[in-house]
Amino acid sequence: MSGRPFLARLWRSRDGATAVEFAFVAPVLLALLLGVMEIGRAFWSQAALNFVVQQVARCEVVSPTNPHCDSAADIKTYAATALPSVNLSSATFTVTANPACGTQVTAAVPYGFLAWKLGKSPLTMSAQACHA
Repeated sequence: MSGRPFLARLWRSRDGATAVEFAFVAPVLLALLLGVMEIGRAFWSQAALNFVVQQVARCEVVSPTNPHCDSAADIKTYAATALPSVNLSSATFTVTANPACGTQVTAAVPYGFLAWKLGKSPLTMSAQACHA
């Protein structure tokens, strides 16, 4: 019995071609899907940070005697209660008096991507808001 007809038949066979093609395409599709999800999460985090900074600036202007808006630690606590779904533990808030717009609040938060850890330092997201 010769193995030659078996090898020739195996070489011409198309069984499993779809599985092999999917094995080539699946990593690309998965990377694309994770990339879209991470970019969406980054946009959501930036919008949430903008909201928190606006709330802190409003707190500073509307009720300056509010005990939630006195010190930097109080501001961070107030911001964390305003939006509990965002991790603000390493955020820095800066409140300054700006003659052009009243009270200016600036925040910076390190942002790291979840889907891949490439060993790079996280990006820094920042937001600012002014209220008179």
